[in-house]
Amino acid sequence: MFVPKYLVNCNAYQPSFQFPLCFSYEDVVEKDDISRTVKEVVEEVNIFKYIDFSQNNAHGYDAIQMFEAVILAFAINGYASLRDLEKLCKYDIRFKFIMNGSTPSHMAFERFIKDKLTMPIEDIFVDINKYIEAHDVIDTEVLYIDGTKFEANANKMTFVWMKATKKFREKR
Repeated sequence: MFVPKYLVNCNAYQPSFQFPLCFSYEDVVEKDDISRTVKEVVEEVNIFKYIDFSQNNAHGYDAIQMFEAVILAFAINGYASLRDLEKLCKYDIRFKFIMNGSTPSHMAFERFIKDKLTMPIEDIFVDINKYIEAHDVIDTEVLYIDGTKFEANANKMTFVWMKATKKFREKR
């Protein structure tokens, strides 16, 4: 066997240094982040209304954490595909905080939504929004319909949207 000249006196042993990765996601996520709000709200609501705990599967993911991840994705994006949920759990620190470091696949989310949720996610999200509105100080008198951006000259678009806003409020 031919051994190159520069490898004659080499030692194959290379020391490895373990970087300690035991840290808590509690320290990383800010105190006023939406992920903490989602965790608090899910702890307060009747979770048995939304998740079917009658049959357990052996896939190993906590149903409450999966529920929190789905609600957080819906709150942030308005919609998240199953593959987006998988990517968020791998790379987003807020989802790592919610899932306690585990990274479910898109199929795990699909099984959870199909088998465990008792109602559509949109209805669950509406119920949770009503719960937040009832238990937190949220000013419901402020109504944003059009989705326009706020600019330095705030009265710039009032002639366009003011009539429509007043008409909508009268119809409510």
